[in-house]
Amino acid sequence: MIDNSKLPAVLAVGLVLLLLAGMISCRSQEERPAPENRFPPREMAAFALPALPGGETVASDRFRDRVMLVTFFATWCQACLEEIETMKKLQRAYSGRGLVVLGISVDAGDTNAMANLIRQAEISYPVLQGNEAIRKNFGPISVIPTAFLVNRQGMIVRKYVGNLARRSLGRDIEEMLEGSEE
Repeated sequence: MIDNSKLPAVLAVGLVLLLLAGMISCRSQEERPAPENRFPPREMAAFALPALPGGETVASDRFRDRVMLVTFFATWCQACLEEIETMKKLQRAYSGRGLVVLGISVDAGDTNAMANLIRQAEISYPVLQGNEAIRKNFGPISVIPTAFLVNRQGMIVRKYVGNLARRSLGRDIEEMLEGSEE
């Protein structure tokens, strides 16, 4: 049993630990590290996931021969919510040239919160309900938002951890759309 005189200190330590855990799992743009984009390209595994809202199954072969920006995000992650406008702008700017922005929700359970977010934020790109298999196939994903850039050949060529800055990401997308890859 905890001595009542020590209860405020215990609560303060618990609150600090909770805040630290939140900062580790959801990074904002101010904390954005450099893209982890220097790894050997690897093939994106095929997937078929339910679209939100509605549940229609969307298969990865639907995006064949397109450059894809796949972002893993959640309704409870502030940095993820901040990133939505960037994703919408990228989709508008580059979709005519072959880019597909694809959101994959890591929210567990009820999909109503994500459906509400899609409607309220007017998300214009496809959002799919993720599962453990898709996270493992793209992973490791230890922080959200985490995004991956996939080239026209279906190879994952870049990884971004934290909130995306449109300007720096635009250069990588331009490179993929022009076909010059590492």
